[in-house]
This record gives sequence, C-alpha cells and structure tokens, in this order.
Amino acid sequence: MVCVFREAYTNCGYSPFLSFEVIDLQSRVQSLLELGAVLDGPIKYAEQGKIAALRGPDGQMLSLFEAAA
Repeated sequence: MVCVFREAYTNCGYSPFLSFEVIDLQSRVQSLLELGAVLDGPIKYAEQGKIAALRGPDGQMLSLFEAAA
C-alpha cells in the first residue's frame, strides 16, 4: 500500500497516539494550539471528564483527558 505523507498517519498501518491526563484541559489545549497543533474535532464533554484529540505539527496524534471532579 502506498501512502501520501500527510495521509500516512490516518490511513496506513500503525498510527502512534499519545495520551495524557491533565489538570486544566483548556489551558493545555490552548498552549498546544499556540505551538502549532490543531484540534482533531471538538473537545468532548463526557460524564467521566473532558477529552481533546489534537494533531501535532509532525502528525503525531495526542489525546488529553481531564477527569471530572
């Protein structure tokens, strides 16, 4: 299977995904956006807490989770 570079992270084989639990999701998202990341969809507000998925400038997928109080 041949992959186009920008599509390789989402369409071909293994896609690294890093997950982090944070205390203040909104400020962490803002910091990452300022560093060049982009949101991969809206922030989700689940019963367990807030979840954000972002893609870093190099294509890495990041997940941030803030547990509900």
